[in-house]
Amino acid sequence: MRFANVLIEGRPQLILSEGNTMSLIKSAGGIEVTTTDDLLALPGSGFTRSDLDLELIPRETGLTYRPSVVSPEKIILAAVNYRSHSRENRRSELTSPYFFGRFRNSLIGPFDDLILPRNSIKIDWEAELSVIIGKKGKYISRSDAVDYIAGYSISNDFSWREQQMEVFQGQGMGSHWYTGKSFDGSFPLGPYLVTQDEIGDPGNLAIRLIVNGIAMQDGSSSDMIFDVPTLIEKASVGITLQPGDVISTGTPSGVAYFSGKPFIKAGDRIRTEIEGIGHLENVARAEDA
Repeated sequence: MRFANVLIEGRPQLILSEGNTMSLIKSAGGIEVTTTDDLLALPGSGFTRSDLDLELIPRETGLTYRPSVVSPEKIILAAVNYRSHSRENRRSELTSPYFFGRFRNSLIGPFDDLILPRNSIKIDWEAELSVIIGKKGKYISRSDAVDYIAGYSISNDFSWREQQMEVFQGQGMGSHWYTGKSFDGSFPLGPYLVTQDEIGDPGNLAIRLIVNGIAMQDGSSSDMIFDVPTLIEKASVGITLQPGDVISTGTPSGVAYFSGKPFIKAGDRIRTEIEGIGHLENVARAEDA
């Protein structure tokens, strides 16, 4: 199933997209739901179609898409988790996943504008497959990890490289993740939460990033160093994962900072595609003075 958080005439609504039809989800198991967050908070899975009270809506209904989860407690990202990205970084492959986090202020909808911070020069893209956690868990074993997945979405880990890479260069402090990764409105997520049965093998999905019609990234999730179950296992060590938490799984090669491609500028249209899920499309614009 494919769930989307939307606004219809300014009101939050949850829809189910099936082929050429869309339905408003009025309730699940008799309980009113208006977001995927509500759905994930229900006792049990909440994902049996027969439990959903649906109302067919016209395809031409005006929808504003919101993030595929609206209020995740945690946004967790795996750094340098693709072999090709590790090579372009000139790094040895990691022997264990390396995680960092984002804040909710960075979360935006799949078709929202990307606001370029004042005085920024090196704003970069990272097309990523994101996992949405479906139930609470801690110290989750790799063999049980799939039981904790609600579904998958697309994300773009937009990055402010001079803040991330250069502010503390030469001072022995490493990367500056705080501003470099969590500037306002820098993490579009969506357009759907797609359940596992529709995805098939999450370790073999085509991933593309296109700027103004030109492909900048063209890879596959088969290039991951650590697969989704391993990421869930390692991310849950000492930390309780909650329904709606996001784990973004890394990006293939082709980011501007390491490839020499031009950084994002105002007016650029950035399209992020993942096979079986759909696409994001974000237009960059300068931050108001």
